[in-house]
Amino acid sequence: ELPNSPFERIHHAALALGLREPVDIVVGKDAARRRSPSARCHVWSGPVSDGLLVGVEPGVYICSPELIVAQLASELGLYKTISLAMELCGSYSLLVNETCEYNVPSLTSHSRISSVLRLSDSFRGIDVAKQAALYSIEGSASPRETVLAVMLSLPRRLGGWGCGKPLLNAEIMLSVAASLRADLLFDEADLDVEYQGREWHTKPEDRTSDEARQNALMMMGKSCLFISREQISDEARMDGVALLIRSRLGLRPYRRPLSTGMSLRRHQMMLDFGLA
Repeated sequence: ELPNSPFERIHHAALALGLREPVDIVVGKDAARRRSPSARCHVWSGPVSDGLLVGVEPGVYICSPELIVAQLASELGLYKTISLAMELCGSYSLLVNETCEYNVPSLTSHSRISSVLRLSDSFRGIDVAKQAALYSIEGSASPRETVLAVMLSLPRRLGGWGCGKPLLNAEIMLSVAASLRADLLFDEADLDVEYQGREWHTKPEDRTSDEARQNALMMMGKSCLFISREQISDEARMDGVALLIRSRLGLRPYRRPLSTGMSLRRHQMMLDFGLA
């Protein structure tokens, strides 16, 4: 039998779903808050349209991915909210023990998140949430792909390098029978930008694969650029990467250096992404 108390039901659901307590729960008004070792209460007085709450246990519902983006925007800030939206629209999942699961189905889409955010202008953090939805990109396959894509695509006024949005994990057909996927494809520049993790330096077979990728793309008139974690942590080196991409895209060089406000936003972005 299911327990009767709401907090006992939360504890029961947490055990059934493998959630770590205390669980963050949503209540409709401040008077509904309660203290419990099983849960932390948050007030949400905004609209909850059909489909935004999903039943997982009798009397227990979880928020949809789109609603989660809206709820967390004021707490996370712009850069982390973009990362959250891209994770939910991507094929990876960050777990509570700080590991990552890959090749998972995406939970939502850019259009669904944007549609939910149009339902109301009244809740806290709506401006951050809408801005995050505007700059998020579908298709990321890893946290570092997300970070690299955000850094390169965000406009300079928000701390990014202003290269425009790439296609993430887009398929490039090499022949009728062969294809490859590009981490970040700047299609108009015929440029594939690949993120290389730390482990890449110790695996000769990976470097051989990268050489084969470069050769295959060159035969199609495309180029391949490899970016390491060390590079994305170094602002000066990222300047060089961005200038190359912008040149290939036919964009003009930056007319002026970063303003104080731009520099502060870039520093905050690097902090939020764990790069500073």
